[in-house]
Amino acid sequence: MLYTPKKVEVIKEDEYLQRIIEVEETLSAHAKEGTFKSFDGLNIFYRNYLVENPVGSIVIVHGFTEYCKKYTELVWYFTNRGYNVFTYDHRGHGLSERQVEGLVLAHVNSFEDYVKDLERFIEDIVVPCAGKENINIFSHSMGGSVTTLYLMRCGDRISRALLSSPMVYPFTSDCPITVLKLMLKQHARKNGWDARFKYASDFNPDHPFDKSHDTSYPRFRHNLDVRLSDERYQTSASTNRWMYEAVTVGKKMLRTKDLKKIKAKVLVISSGEDTVVRPKPQKKLADHLGCGFMKIEGAKHSAFICASEKLEKYMQTVFAFLES
Repeated sequence: MLYTPKKVEVIKEDEYLQRIIEVEETLSAHAKEGTFKSFDGLNIFYRNYLVENPVGSIVIVHGFTEYCKKYTELVWYFTNRGYNVFTYDHRGHGLSERQVEGLVLAHVNSFEDYVKDLERFIEDIVVPCAGKENINIFSHSMGGSVTTLYLMRCGDRISRALLSSPMVYPFTSDCPITVLKLMLKQHARKNGWDARFKYASDFNPDHPFDKSHDTSYPRFRHNLDVRLSDERYQTSASTNRWMYEAVTVGKKMLRTKDLKKIKAKVLVISSGEDTVVRPKPQKKLADHLGCGFMKIEGAKHSAFICASEKLEKYMQTVFAFLES
C-alpha cells in the first residue's frame, strides 16, 4: 500500500437512488455555473462548488463521452472533505459547444485543444476563484491523457494529479494501431476527418448493465437516466480525427524528456478488468514518472462507479494520496 487509507463513508447501494437525488439538490443550491471562451472562441461549460475555509481545490477532468454532471457523487465526497471542486465539459461533450453537427459525435482537431481548454479553465476560472495554492486534478480515462499532456506544459501549477484508468493506449480489438492509423487516414481522405469513425457505436437507451464499464447497478442506472434526460449527454461516437488522436496520444504521454517536466505528485490507478484502455502502458507511464501505481482488482474501466464497499476503499486511497 502506497498511502495510508483515510476513513471515507460512501452512499450505500440500497439507498443510492434516493440519496443521490438529495445530494444533487443540495449541491445545485451551492453551485455556480457558466461558460468561458477557450483559446479559439469556443464556449466551454463549467460548474463549480466552493466551500468555506477550503483545504485546497480539485479540478475534475472527465473522460470520453462523459460530462461533469456524471461526477456529482465524487463532488459530494470532495466538498465534504473541504475541497473546492471545479468541473467542466470538454469541447464536443455535454453542455459545451461542438465543432461538428450532431450531438452524438465527439470531435476534436487535436488533443492539444483539450489541453489548451484545461489551461484556460484553470487560469481564467479556477485561479481567480481559489488562488494558485494546492490545486489538484482528478482525471479519468481520456481526461488522464489530457491531464498528462497538461502537466508536461504546466508542470509547476498543480500540486497532485490522480490519473484514474488513464488512456495511454485504447483497446483496439485485434487491429494493430499501425493498421488502424492507416485505415483512419484512408477513411478521412474519402469522407473527411470530421466524419464519423467507421466502427463507432450509437447511444443505446437500453444499454445492458453487464455490458457496461461499471460494477454498481444503482450508479449505472442513475447515470443512464441522466443521459436519457438530455440528449446533449448522449454523445457516444467519435469522428475519425478523435480516434486518430486517441491512438497516437500514448506516444506523447510516454515521452521521457517531457515527463521529466512534471513537478506534481502523481498517482496512477488501474482497473483490473478494464476493456477500454490497456493497463500495461499505464504501469509504464507510472514507471517513467517514478510515481505511485495502484491496481484495483475486480474493477472495470470506471473504477469510481463500483459497489459501495469497493468505492469506499477507492475513495480512501484518493484522499490518502491528496492528503499525504
